[in-house]
Amino acid sequence: DPNPWQLLTESELNVLSPMANKMRDTVIAWISCEIQEGVARGILHRSCSTTALNNVCLLRAKMAAFHDQFATNQPALWAALMIFMVDVLVVLVLVGAPLQFSIDVGMCVQWWVPLGVCL
Repeated sequence: DPNPWQLLTESELNVLSPMANKMRDTVIAWISCEIQEGVARGILHRSCSTTALNNVCLLRAKMAAFHDQFATNQPALWAALMIFMVDVLVVLVLVGAPLQFSIDVGMCVQWWVPLGVCL
């Protein structure tokens, strides 16, 4: 149901329904039209119109930026997976580096391994 709280009239609902994801832009355009109509009828003073319309433009920009965040930002789960993968690779390098210096010579301790890792 596109009008669950019954805040829209039937004509407003008919105009907004085909707009899909541009409903916010349509409502903000309506607000801009109401401000301009209020100035034309003398309900709003002309000095208020510039400030009000600038704020409507800022609202439209913030709403567009809010909507764009869903497409540009990576999901938290994906970021957590990448951090985990980098940590696993670092651990593998730290564990695997000493093993590449290991030479099977039948000794219990190989002094080349700590020297090769620490130097």
